[in-house]
Amino acid sequence: MIPKYYFALPDLDKPVGGHNIQYKIIETLLNAGYDVASLHGARHYRYPYSKTDAPGYFFPDIAKLHLPATFQPLRKLRSENLWKHQRPRLRNPHPALERSPRDVFVLPEFIYGEYARLFLDAPLILAAQDVFGLTRAYTRDMKTEAPVCHKRFTGIYTTSHASTEAVRTLLGREPHLIGLPIDGDALSPLQKKLQIAYMPRKMKEESDLVLTVLRARSHIANIPIIPIVGMSDEERDRTLRESLFFLSFSEREGFGLPPAEAMAAECIVIGYTGVGGNEYFTPETGFPVQSNDVMKFVQTVEKVIQEYQDTPKRLDNLRRSASAQIRRKYRPEIWQKAVLEAWSDFDREIRCKLALK
Repeated sequence: MIPKYYFALPDLDKPVGGHNIQYKIIETLLNAGYDVASLHGARHYRYPYSKTDAPGYFFPDIAKLHLPATFQPLRKLRSENLWKHQRPRLRNPHPALERSPRDVFVLPEFIYGEYARLFLDAPLILAAQDVFGLTRAYTRDMKTEAPVCHKRFTGIYTTSHASTEAVRTLLGREPHLIGLPIDGDALSPLQKKLQIAYMPRKMKEESDLVLTVLRARSHIANIPIIPIVGMSDEERDRTLRESLFFLSFSEREGFGLPPAEAMAAECIVIGYTGVGGNEYFTPETGFPVQSNDVMKFVQTVEKVIQEYQDTPKRLDNLRRSASAQIRRKYRPEIWQKAVLEAWSDFDREIRCKLALK
């Protein structure tokens, strides 16, 4: 029996790195010949930040799990437009899911228990990207009076060292580490400008504090500070490719892609690693600052900018070395190979299970 893989994806209208990776995996598997589709709670839903041309299905039973009143963690991932029904809509609605014995469901870690209980008779795969999301979901799973769900997963894949350690610690399993892809070609640096880029989605209060203090400092007050928000992928990449500095406000990350992409674009990265970023964000590749140490953050930015204005050679060498490391370690072809190797193992085991039913 040939498995059909459904990726259960919350109906989000904000760009989320983990969501983007799931769509990249779908595209990779489709190109490799697997029977793959996305599964949504809304009949007309379309994720605005992916160009993947994959089939989608609608399953009414998961729609209620997407309501903030039902599952609070989804609230911060949705904008007010969602509740005004102004989200991007498909011209042709998704067909309703018709359950089949060959169905396999790929579940996001932060809501795995709630989703798993909707598919009690189907094989499951866990996408474990967010360490803190997995930990919260595991806590809910262990507190429920129903049988725990985490033992039902046929396979688990992770995208970082941090998420791998979380799976080993919490679930006692050895997952497939597929890593993350970073397109070095798309992030090839342009002529660098003396400007600072940052993404304001995380740690808004702290980023406001840091930026307000920086703008008040006379010797760097005239340096442009560019927020990367509301931009297309091309606009975002161009901003990184042109900016000399990138401020990282990563928080509770499974990996933390923006600082890594900034390094690939030869930015000098300063700020928080968000835990998951410890994998690549070190004193050898940038200027990590202990989380919540706002004054140290400001002081480090001032010190680094002053050094670059006086004697840039050391910092130019650092940013180019960091870029080379990121480009070498996270090449898309390495990631694609890891995805297909993981799925080959999943598929083989699931085919055996389906044949026994």
